[in-house]
Amino acid sequence: MKELNPKDPRIDQILPEGELRPNIRYIRSQFVIQYHIEGQPVLLNVFTKQCLITELEDRAYASDEILGNDALTELVKGYFLVPEDYDEVARYMKTVALINAITHREGHDHYTVIVTSACNARCVYCFEEGVQYRRMSDTTADQTVDYMLRTRREGCPVRITWFGGEPLMGTAVIDRICRKIAEAGVDYETDMISNGSLVTEEIVERMKGLWKLGIIQITMDGNEKAYIERKRFYQYDDTYMKTIRGIELIAASGIRVDVRVNVDYDNIDTFPELLDDLARMIEHKEKVCVYLSPLYQVRDSENDLAIWKRIIDYSPLIREKGFTPLTMGGFYLVLRNKGCKAQDKNAVIDQDGILYQCQHYHKESIVGNVVDGITDEAALREFTRTDRVLPKCAKCPFLPDCTTFISCPIKDRHCRERYTLMTENGIRNMLKRKEPAALAEC
Repeated sequence: MKELNPKDPRIDQILPEGELRPNIRYIRSQFVIQYHIEGQPVLLNVFTKQCLITELEDRAYASDEILGNDALTELVKGYFLVPEDYDEVARYMKTVALINAITHREGHDHYTVIVTSACNARCVYCFEEGVQYRRMSDTTADQTVDYMLRTRREGCPVRITWFGGEPLMGTAVIDRICRKIAEAGVDYETDMISNGSLVTEEIVERMKGLWKLGIIQITMDGNEKAYIERKRFYQYDDTYMKTIRGIELIAASGIRVDVRVNVDYDNIDTFPELLDDLARMIEHKEKVCVYLSPLYQVRDSENDLAIWKRIIDYSPLIREKGFTPLTMGGFYLVLRNKGCKAQDKNAVIDQDGILYQCQHYHKESIVGNVVDGITDEAALREFTRTDRVLPKCAKCPFLPDCTTFISCPIKDRHCRERYTLMTENGIRNMLKRKEPAALAEC
């Protein structure tokens, strides 16, 4: 028996080792999945995150059969084998609640700031279509800084994601907020989600300097033809090539760039051509990660698995071109005690100073404003609660990866099959590289 990945250390501290009890039948945990990959049997405990090279029959084991068998005893200790009447979902829920209680600290640890709702593109998939274009005023920017300074997590830097619209159409707001935080003597760090079309050398200097930008996500939508058709820029002026040159400028400055390619059935075949253009024009590939993400309507379609399979197949090509592949879809080294930023101590602040929990789910997650703070505690609790499990999810082995974030508007039609695909691919990569660190790309 060889360990490929250890238990999540938080679970190791909270959950005592499983105990072998007499006169009890033991069965394989509902959270344990058996794979046969690269000619080797692999057991993964999706709850504890321990991954072992070993085999386990899917049957009941009497306690007398386990007693004296070192391998089976270790599987009991690691919750690969559990008592037949064991309530695993309840144990999972209690463990998540305890982790959240232990790690809870007052204050926000992250802010998503919509500096402007304006955008120079009209992406066909944009969830903000129809939003009135407005830039955050200087007054609202100052009130936003005041809100951050009085609600930030004590002892931690202010962490900000610049969002839009297109945030590079609101650079004056970004400048103002950064200067105000710096003048207050508070440390900060930022990242950005952008289409990258407005990047210049002067912008990169501000990213590296005043903005303290560590990562920027730039969206591309396939080759130039697909990019033009999907981005629908108001004024197109060699924007595809300019964006790629902007990626190189940012990467050359030392800032990490995540190139996100939003795909559906019509543009996924154009990805290799985009990758060729990126490889030809980007020198500092070590600072560039590339990943494909299915559009939300694709994830909720009958043929969603075909897209996920194509995404997996493209990962080796991304690596061959010198970039780091990132795989969306699920295979986690640690237990997901939170579904996403919206479920954590995150605040979304729009251009009018309204507080949301989720930038994809505006009206349904309004909880206050930057002047008055959280004004609807009940709405906040309801949107972020983690104490519910849908009946259809209660017996799913991937419940700990999917989490219990029922409020999330993003739905997957074949979530169990997707997690199976992504997890198998992640384990395969780990076996090939023979080191758990390789899973970081997933």
